[in-house]
Amino acid sequence: MKKPAFGKRSPSVRANTNRHLLTAACAASSFKGPGSQLPSAVPVLRLLQVGAWLPLLVLVATLGCAPTVLTSRTVQQDAESLVRLDRERDRGPSEGRYQHPVSWETADLTDILSRLMLQDRAGLMDSPRPPKPVFLPPDLVRLVPPIVAAFKEARPQEWVAFYLAEPSPTGVSITSGGLFMESGQLHVVLANIRTDLPARSEEEEQVTRNPLFSIRGTGGELGFESPQFIVGRRANWSGGHKASASELILDTAGYRAIGQLRSRSTASEKPQAEGALRPPTPDLPTTKLLQQEIERLKSRIVQLEADVDMLKRQLPAGAPSTPRR
Repeated sequence: MKKPAFGKRSPSVRANTNRHLLTAACAASSFKGPGSQLPSAVPVLRLLQVGAWLPLLVLVATLGCAPTVLTSRTVQQDAESLVRLDRERDRGPSEGRYQHPVSWETADLTDILSRLMLQDRAGLMDSPRPPKPVFLPPDLVRLVPPIVAAFKEARPQEWVAFYLAEPSPTGVSITSGGLFMESGQLHVVLANIRTDLPARSEEEEQVTRNPLFSIRGTGGELGFESPQFIVGRRANWSGGHKASASELILDTAGYRAIGQLRSRSTASEKPQAEGALRPPTPDLPTTKLLQQEIERLKSRIVQLEADVDMLKRQLPAGAPSTPRR
């Protein structure tokens, strides 16, 4: 009886397969900066159909691929926070893919980052927990001004990286990630969120070398308080292969436009001098303008009636109250 063709493989076939696996694994762990997509997984999946190559893939991905080397420009650094501009060392100026530099107002970026939320994962039998904010108010005070400055200095091949550390009972609690603008949208990459580590551990050192390095993932889904401005979500492996960071893509142009309309509408509703007519503004509905005009006319009628009564009292006794025709 003839043996199946896949029963044994020659040494040359196994060598070729190992080489392809190594190439695929290294390609999967070598990204061109945050936001890059994974290469096609089809060749890897074909090689893994039998399932015997999975341990080998893990081995070559761990041992056979050198980590990405970064070049950094520090914007601000102290004992508890770091904001800098990172890029791949082998990437030249002509290889930029981000829309940098870009100008942000501190108030706008604070408002956006304060609305980032993380929804913790829950089991099938667990009740969903309320989402928690990614950044607390003290975090925003420390991070936003240097991030605004970093965006103004950023080159097209650089992204903004941030790192926060605060003491915890176990040593240190870290939050880290990155931001960049691409295709008119803000990308927020969250690698770690209040992750507790022993002080001066090797993992902490890895995060300081690359703030996109995720130790255990975020443990939930990154979201935004106003979900209609979410363009997309995806896993981000640009910090390494241990765990994926969470990447959120936001339509910040639309969000800021809505915010400006709300601000102008609130300002136009402030009380003005009595009897003054506000000039029409395109941000107010037509019906509201008409109601304001009606109220102004009513006030004017009341004033005219008071003037008529005063004139009547000034007329001599016996004089006609109305002119003769």
